[in-house]
Amino acid sequence: MKGCYLKFYVHEFRKHQGVPLYEWLLEQAKEMGIHGGSAFRAVAGFGRHGLLQEERFFELAGDLTVEVVFALDEAEARHLLDLI
Repeated sequence: MKGCYLKFYVHEFRKHQGVPLYEWLLEQAKEMGIHGGSAFRAVAGFGRHGLLQEERFFELAGDLTVEVVFALDEAEARHLLDLI
């Protein structure tokens, strides 16, 4: 099977139209008929600014990254990218 693997990285508290962005991405893909997608929350990481973000037991509010992935065919990938 040939296809595409789309991967998006978003901050867990970023919102689009009042909904967490990772949830919005998954919902849009579902409405488009894409058969599956997943969101994974990071435990730790750093970005372009080099600031290390970690999930710690005593920190209640962080802004870690959520990875949102889809395995789909080329037409579905184009449609999802056009939407975004």
